[in-house]
Amino acid sequence: MSSTSKNNLPTLLVIASIQEEDWAQLCSGYSSKFQVIQTTWDRISLSSYSDSKYPVISIHPNKYSIIGENNETIRNVRPDLLLIRNLARYIGSTLDTASDFRNLLYGFYHANVPMINDLEAIMAEIEKPIMYGRLRRIRDKYGKENFPLIQQNYYPIFSEISITPPAPYVIKASYPHAGYGKIRVKDYHDLDDIRSILALHKDYSAIEPLIDVDYEIRIVFIAPNYYRVHKRRSLNWKVNFGMSNIREECKMEPRWKKWIDLIYETYPDMLTFDIDGIVDKNGKEYILEVNGSSQGFCPEHGKQDLEHLRDLVIRKLEVILGQDILSQDNEAKVLFKEKDDKNKILDQNYQKDTEIANLKNLADDYKKELDLNKLKNQKLLKEINTCNNKTITTTILFNIGFIILFLCIYFYKK
Repeated sequence: MSSTSKNNLPTLLVIASIQEEDWAQLCSGYSSKFQVIQTTWDRISLSSYSDSKYPVISIHPNKYSIIGENNETIRNVRPDLLLIRNLARYIGSTLDTASDFRNLLYGFYHANVPMINDLEAIMAEIEKPIMYGRLRRIRDKYGKENFPLIQQNYYPIFSEISITPPAPYVIKASYPHAGYGKIRVKDYHDLDDIRSILALHKDYSAIEPLIDVDYEIRIVFIAPNYYRVHKRRSLNWKVNFGMSNIREECKMEPRWKKWIDLIYETYPDMLTFDIDGIVDKNGKEYILEVNGSSQGFCPEHGKQDLEHLRDLVIRKLEVILGQDILSQDNEAKVLFKEKDDKNKILDQNYQKDTEIANLKNLADDYKKELDLNKLKNQKLLKEINTCNNKTITTTILFNIGFIILFLCIYFYKK
């Protein structure tokens, strides 16, 4: 396809680390239907005008090259859909690294660029008090027996931290994810020290009880009906920070599926998210937090997760463009159609639905194994053919050498 005709295709703009995910390769089977442009927040320039359908967006050359991409020129893009796989606000690792790109995010929203997830869900993912408020709404409506959200106190500034739960507890400072900003408090001496640090930037904070954790669970959801769960254990009390963790695949339980469905039913703008939960030494479960479209996938089934996310993205592109891209038997086709009268979540047959979800995951795993075995067999056949060719070549050379030796002896005797 020529570069001119490619530029006329609808555009999916993906904000994701080039080193972790290759969306051009992931969507290569649909390259005649739309083009993928992948970049990171720090490579984007943007301005939006109310009388223009598209914002003016420039993508600057990437530090990490992608095969087949021009990485030396600035590209102007007109996105039809935006997929956000990296948070717009994060902890930078160097002094020269900007780490707050919320103004760019607002620009996409100002320009009315469709995105996954919607802006309200993305903002809730960035600012933890907003997400907790969303989850609290579900707990208050359905009860903590159906939605066991962890207890939490919120303080807008350090000076308000006066009434606290009994120690020990955990203080979560400001917005960070991945274990940053979490501190254990064992007594009021620790609290005084931590308040003096919070005072430097006047960040908001939250306090939660310190749970004696046995393991953590992460439940992944990708609309319309992909559910996946695994356990994590670590020597670090934060589980997901500072040290490697041990992951274990496990089956979906009906109550976990119910948690997911309660969130998706209440907030349909969250087309993909995961729940981080913890289980204490007595087996009691707590919902800790929810991550949105920027969630990290477990390496053991990350390929399947990304394929389901791709199908969700393409389905939304279909709705935006008004054209078919996915095959008709793809499960994502049911998205954005009118729902039937099955919204009474607590009355659903969760045992049956959960078994179906587990069987689908099992089928995905078998498919993955078959693909791996296919690659191994192809490699083995190639090695056998190479060995056969070497054997034939060796035999021919041996015969030629024998004939030459025979002739030399013959003429020598003559």
